[in-house]
Amino acid sequence: MAAFSDKPIRGVVFDLDGTLLDTEELSSQSLQQSVGKFGKQFTWEVKQKILGLRKESWAPIVIAELGLEGQLSWEDLGAQWEHNLHELSPQVKKCDGAETVTKRLKDMGVPQGIATSSSKAAVSIKRQNHEGLFERMECVVTGDDPEVIEGKPAPDIYLAAARRMGIKPQECLAFEDALSGVRSAKAAGMLVVAVPDPRLDKAPFLEAGADLLLGSLGEWDPSAWRLETGAVAETDA
Repeated sequence: MAAFSDKPIRGVVFDLDGTLLDTEELSSQSLQQSVGKFGKQFTWEVKQKILGLRKESWAPIVIAELGLEGQLSWEDLGAQWEHNLHELSPQVKKCDGAETVTKRLKDMGVPQGIATSSSKAAVSIKRQNHEGLFERMECVVTGDDPEVIEGKPAPDIYLAAARRMGIKPQECLAFEDALSGVRSAKAAGMLVVAVPDPRLDKAPFLEAGADLLLGSLGEWDPSAWRLETGAVAETDA
């Protein structure tokens, strides 16, 4: 099969929530537990506005959108969200294709990393039952990492991941489910495969520069990319 891109790919960087781990619904449940105490509903309309953002960015948006100013601080909302998420953590599952793709890349000798807007504390909760997946990663860069001055859509987090992997950003492929993440990875100079929620309009992802749109990680074919590895990517029969 002809390569999807002529650019050599020497490393792959994944977003975490909604890309590798299916945490988005649990995250929404965690937020609803907090805002529900004030008679509010955390709707999909609000959810779309915060996908891919750091807590310091999304929590104030939720407060404003739901009219909770003066009733709940964004700091308290973020703390409650993390507490609720911890209670739900046993329910966190991997996204379709996450296990297969990360194993295959590991077997091929392709370095992998994670660039997530989630805090280090939140990631420690989410990864509890998925250590095997995280062990395949060369690095996990979180939204509260000292090197991440500005969160997505700024390029900081993807540039930090590339540095820690020892690979030029232009030689990395990123996987993202959020528009802010696509913009972040593109700003860093990476190729990007977008795997957005099926409820989202796909046009903005292409406008943001996504090089490929997929329904899930499981649809990705590594043999269609110029992966620089010690092994050959075989095309599935």
